[in-house]
Order: sequence, then C-alpha cells, then structure tokens
Amino acid sequence: KRDWSSDVCSSDLGVTKTWALEWGSTGQLAQAKMTRTTLKPGDKLIITGQPSRDENDDAPRLLLQTVKRVSDGWSWSGRVE
Repeated sequence: KRDWSSDVCSSDLGVTKTWALEWGSTGQLAQAKMTRTTLKPGDKLIITGQPSRDENDDAPRLLLQTVKRVSDGWSWSGRVE
C-alpha cells in the first residue's frame, strides 16, 4: 500500500492534526487512472475512509475510500486493495 500523510483540520473542532493516509500501490493507482501529477502538494481535498482500529497510534491512520479536489471537483471513489 502507498502511505501519504496530510494535515487535517477537523471541521467541528478547528484543530489541525497530521493523519497517515493509506491507498493502493503505485501500480494499483495507475490502473485507477491516477498519475504522480493527479494530486499536487497544497491541493485542498475532502476525503472519507475507514479509520485504523488501533487507537494508540501516534498519528491516526485512514484507509481512503473517496477523494474530492475542492478546486475543480475532480473525484475518485472506490477501494484499491
């Protein structure tokens, strides 16, 4: 799996926290029409996913299920395993 990290601002608390985001491997993402330039540093994203069951993690983890880029509405949904 491909690991990313992102600073996430909680909409209800207004607190920023760094999350580890899990997605598929590079090959799996390529099959889903993702390239290394699809998402760029600084892109504002709305993401949903399944949180890790391990609550003792220093950085919370999330397995991505949907991604939407705010600037132009580009989106991805599904599950890459």
